[in-house]
Amino acid sequence: MLETNLGKALLPVDQNTVTPDRIVTSLASYPNLARQAALEIFKHNGCQEIDDPISLFPTLDALGWVKQDNQKQGALDLAGAELLEAIGRQVLLLINEDQHGKTSGQSPAPSSEFETRY
Repeated sequence: MLETNLGKALLPVDQNTVTPDRIVTSLASYPNLARQAALEIFKHNGCQEIDDPISLFPTLDALGWVKQDNQKQGALDLAGAELLEAIGRQVLLLINEDQHGKTSGQSPAPSSEFETRY
């Protein structure tokens, strides 16, 4: 989903990977940043398997941590920061869509988890 919404240039996903550190291919515009984000999202959510669901707040915390870490190292440019922000926006949308699909006709309540693979 994120690959579709953000584009293959920013976030090309290896659909066959079994580890979070290899979920983003080396063809990404920011491969190290995108891989670091994926790994931190995995860790912050306490995931054990690549298909484990993620929750909103740990995911946003992970993205914030990656952004801060890269800023401290002087390794984050404006486009890289925008990538992290775009991932965060897409996660918010996906979680809302996932929750809306489960309520079928009811007003969607805020959700903190979705079961969609990257």
